[in-house]
Amino acid sequence: MKVSIRLMTYNHEAYIEEALDGINNQKTNFDFEVVVGDDFSTDNTLQKIKNYHVTNSKLHMRILERTKGDAYHVVRQEKGRLYNFVNIIEHCKGTYIALLDGDDYWIDPYKLQKQVDFLEANDDYFFVSANSQFLKNNQLEETKIGGDLVLQDFINGNKLGRQAAAFMFRNKQVTRFLDDLKAYPWPFGDLLLIFWCLKQGKGMVLDEVMVYYRIHDTGLWSSITMKSRLQNMIMFYTLAYKSEIHPNYNFDLYKLSVDSVLNKVFESNKTIRAEQSSNGVLKALKKLLKEVFNYG
Repeated sequence: MKVSIRLMTYNHEAYIEEALDGINNQKTNFDFEVVVGDDFSTDNTLQKIKNYHVTNSKLHMRILERTKGDAYHVVRQEKGRLYNFVNIIEHCKGTYIALLDGDDYWIDPYKLQKQVDFLEANDDYFFVSANSQFLKNNQLEETKIGGDLVLQDFINGNKLGRQAAAFMFRNKQVTRFLDDLKAYPWPFGDLLLIFWCLKQGKGMVLDEVMVYYRIHDTGLWSSITMKSRLQNMIMFYTLAYKSEIHPNYNFDLYKLSVDSVLNKVFESNKTIRAEQSSNGVLKALKKLLKEVFNYG
């Protein structure tokens, strides 16, 4: 199998058909599979996936069977939501792995073909991404990223953002990534994957818009408070340094990452600035770093 698509879903009933259409409409000269891991949705997401009519002869759909009370569910309850991320990738057997969540979708029917062509023509690149459309304040906007991605781009606030739907990487040494993911209580799996891929080699962002990234109130990132976002980002960078996943990510670079998060949030959000003046966020941050890293 040339490409495995990691499709992760939870209560995406309103969006899942667009995600599946974007996959079904891919035009490729190779076979590819979609590996679906539904995290026990309470709506009709899973049923819509099972009822979906695949018309693409190159596409093979595989739905991971899960039942409350089974072995998977027991481990999922213990490990948390990121275990779904781990489990799906463990089942991806393709030469390349592409990421997609059930509330995003691909708008370029040649997305997979273009990214595979790039990786097969450029052995020195470990991953490839692209630009996205998204709706902000009822206005359709596009990201404007292009060119090589290196560690410095990740340190300065993660240049790629949280657009997992644009991402494809080589399925090499992935068990090591999964071991790293299991080792610590990471708040994000997608950011860790980007960070880990940067250890394996550089990445390229194709200067084309290929995906639609959906921002909505029920999304995981949108549904948490700004204070929690700040804490999660600092937690992530702290664990990234503590875990020594990337040998070049030293303490000075770690501090730059922390500064980039603080500056971005404090400069752009009045609520956080107000909390900062009352030391609410900074006290929480100090406690967090002390518990996780014995820092401060």
